[in-house]
Amino acid sequence: MSQEVAAIRPYTSQDEKLVRFRIGKANMELLASANNRVYRHPLFIAVWLALSAVFVHFAGWLPEGKYGIWEYIRPLPALAAVAVPLLFAVDWSHRQEFEEHTRLVLQFLDLRQLEVHYSKSPGSGLWILEYGDSLVGFVAVDCSSEDGDIPTFPFAPKDSHPSDTSPKGKTGIIRHLYVSERYRPVGIQDDLLEHAIKHAFSKDSEVKEIQGIGYGALLPYVGSCLSKMGFRRDDDVKALGVLGWKVSKYSLSRERWSKRKAS
Repeated sequence: MSQEVAAIRPYTSQDEKLVRFRIGKANMELLASANNRVYRHPLFIAVWLALSAVFVHFAGWLPEGKYGIWEYIRPLPALAAVAVPLLFAVDWSHRQEFEEHTRLVLQFLDLRQLEVHYSKSPGSGLWILEYGDSLVGFVAVDCSSEDGDIPTFPFAPKDSHPSDTSPKGKTGIIRHLYVSERYRPVGIQDDLLEHAIKHAFSKDSEVKEIQGIGYGALLPYVGSCLSKMGFRRDDDVKALGVLGWKVSKYSLSRERWSKRKAS
């Protein structure tokens, strides 16, 4: 029996439908993560239990001690009855915002023609991570420029400008970074991102910095992966969800990458 092997390969046109689907799925994962974190928040649990207690009181379902232990099961339906609208309310409060976030991602210039876009610059590339015959991840670094300008950073304010401390020269952007959840604990995303960084800096000498985006506690594996590769967290460019999770910009200069590889 042949053993399945993990491999990183360039994107081909045959991957288009699956990659587009996974890009949308990866961003909607933020919605599920935000909902789950609110559901586990102490304030949410306290509100749920308090409303359930009120429900039980007015419904007259408090145990009276007449029928033994089975009487204590009677309040349980109240917990479920109160939980359902609360779960719905959290999802409803998040859904429009996260769907708009996903829409912005799906409007990136690269998604118009993936293969064409990532062939514009020698430092650009889109790679697929396969395990056996399954696509388990991908990474895209965009070093192309439109009309001489650096690629627009995702979700940056329209009136924003490059920092005075940014290196002069081309700026690459990690447009997409995704690994299926079951493979994240082994850190395979680190190898995937490192492959993209090496390609960008080695194939295009004009690239002086690479930027990435992290989602804090919503997708902790992304921020951890960026930090391991030497990225520095710079600015918070957006807040998501009712608890205001930060979307942050990360940057890695060619100089810092060279020092890291030499150490």
